[in-house]
Amino acid sequence: MDLSDHGEKAYKIKADAYRELILRGIYKRQLDVEQYASVLTITTSPARHKMLFDVTDKKDPAYIKTMPEYGSFEIAPSPALSILEDWHWPEKPNKLVHLKEVI
Repeated sequence: MDLSDHGEKAYKIKADAYRELILRGIYKRQLDVEQYASVLTITTSPARHKMLFDVTDKKDPAYIKTMPEYGSFEIAPSPALSILEDWHWPEKPNKLVHLKEVI
């Protein structure tokens, strides 16, 4: 959940670090796992979603979703199942991705 108030430069640094950890497989060695990782970011603002989308490298294993209701303490958020639907992937900007729950 992206609740921090950082701008484009700070997010780009974070995205670059995640890409390094994932694409180089560093997390696999550290955690002794084989699964491929992705970075899921939920933001509450369409403007922030656009900025995150614009600065994320198109090949990053990153998915971005806007859920305005998560930024309000007065409105209950949608059920957790809706979190799996309608993610944007920078590599295919005009296609929404639906994630699967893996147990």
